Amino acid sequence: MDRFLLPMDRSSRSKTRAQPAKTKGGTSKMATSPASSRAASPSPSDMGSMDYGDDFEPQRLDYSRLVEAVAKSIAPKVQEAIIATIQSTLASLQQAVSQHSEQMQTVEERVLREEEQGEKTDSRLGTLEAECRRLSDKVEDLENRLRRRNLRVVGLPETVPRRDLVYICEAELPKALGLPRPCKVERAHRLGLDLHQGPTDNLQPALSHRNKPRQVILKYLDFTDKVAILQAFRQRRDPLVFDGAMLLLFGDFSAEVSRKR
Repeated sequence: MDRFLLPMDRSSRSKTRAQPAKTKGGTSKMATSPASSRAASPSPSDMGSMDYGDDFEPQRLDYSRLVEAVAKSIAPKVQEAIIATIQSTLASLQQAVSQHSEQMQTVEERVLREEEQGEKTDSRLGTLEAECRRLSDKVEDLENRLRRRNLRVVGLPETVPRRDLVYICEAELPKALGLPRPCKVERAHRLGLDLHQGPTDNLQPALSHRNKPRQVILKYLDFTDKVAILQAFRQRRDPLVFDGAMLLLFGDFSAEVSRKR
């Protein structure tokens, strides 16, 4: 940048600062015509070939003042642009926050409704569970009451025909236990599939592995007869044997009671 500056030596600066001498008529000796002043000023081509001397000192620009002037000229516009951008961003953020606040309020209201509904549902569920347990206990009690005249006979051979089950359990079983009279049987049947009915092919493998005879369920006409037979069996010291097979007698209960026992 220094080579583009207009050079001035100290002698020229001192000459410019000196006051011009006045003539007797009051006019300055340096006052010349415009044509002569133009002729006296050096041309650009002459400036390149001028000899400035050893005491030449070029003029330098004050960059700090230049930057300050430029900054002052563009600062208001930049400030306005920045403020406009910030205001636009704040407006969009406020709108987004407002929308989110409305959504959160809606969600909170829904959550409160769901919580209230959940509390009502839990209360109703607790009531229904208590009612279900009560009904289940009642059904189990009714089932056991229906089975109170039943007796299970374990070990009776499968060779005994179905039509003879009633007679054997009604006449011969009380006699073998030492009871004075027969006990009337209302119904007798075996549990599970009948091996003598010709099982299907898909059930044959399962039935072929069964070695124990199926249990027999007896339902006596009188509850006292069932109790007498069961007490006589429990008081008997010798095993009860029929047709070479040992028999066991048990009361008939529901699955839940049997599991607990």
